[in-house]
Amino acid sequence: MEDHPTPSEAARALHDVDERKKQAIDSTRRPRWIDVVFGLAIFAMLASHDFLSEEAARYPVLIVDVLVVVYSLLLRTRRGAAILGQPTRVRRDGISRRFTACSIAVLVAAILIATLPPLLGVRVLIGVPYWHTIVGAVLGLVLIFLGRALQNGMNALAYGGNRGKRGALDGQF
Repeated sequence: MEDHPTPSEAARALHDVDERKKQAIDSTRRPRWIDVVFGLAIFAMLASHDFLSEEAARYPVLIVDVLVVVYSLLLRTRRGAAILGQPTRVRRDGISRRFTACSIAVLVAAILIATLPPLLGVRVLIGVPYWHTIVGAVLGLVLIFLGRALQNGMNALAYGGNRGKRGALDGQF
């Protein structure tokens, strides 16, 4: 009996490996309803500043804060992630270091862009009426309609660095 597979068996095995990898990556994506809920929440939070009093505008911000905390806590457990429709999680060593460094740099840049103008006394959109609503609508629509594409791009960057690592995408913790 021969120990080596035939070329067709090897090709079929490689195809099966690629299919399993695609399945594993697809299982780490969040469901569409989460993008819709967070997109609407971001819009409501920002639009409330234009339509509600200063005191009443605080409540949508608190609701979004609670929503983010509950979502984050549910994702930290297997049962909670399954409830949210995301039954697997990527092991941290399966994420490339280049992606981690780039994502931290983007987060720091976003925080600086958001906080520096008010600290320096620059009011960027002060003359635009309902600018909170406009920004909320743009951010909410981007998340609702482009959330899946953005996550696919992030997954491609995150998984690109460690393609040969065994167990990185198999749902193990």
